[in-house]
Amino acid sequence: TGVTWTPAELLDGADRGENLARLFNYREGFTREDDTLPDRVFDERVPMRKEVPEGEPITRKALEIMKDEYYWERGWDKSGCPTEESLRRLGMEEYFDVAKECRSRIKNRRSSCEVTN
Repeated sequence: TGVTWTPAELLDGADRGENLARLFNYREGFTREDDTLPDRVFDERVPMRKEVPEGEPITRKALEIMKDEYYWERGWDKSGCPTEESLRRLGMEEYFDVAKECRSRIKNRRSSCEVTN
């Protein structure tokens, strides 16, 4: 294409794509609960990983810890929604409203679950 990109610019471009996809999915109703693995992963033995003992299935608790770490690395909040700080760093300020709406929807969903349960 004749365009020269530095490694940092390529990484930022990939980050922008991931954040945009995340905001789109959240806008469409996707939540942290949708970030999961197939049930068989929790039932079958897996190769050794630092997060789980050798040969043991991944626990749902371990997955939640891994999601927390992944979200932190991406610059997302605990619900998996991109933070304003991350969006600002990537020059994506025009999506603040979408992120705010997503966080509000998640907060309202939690409140309604607490009331009905």
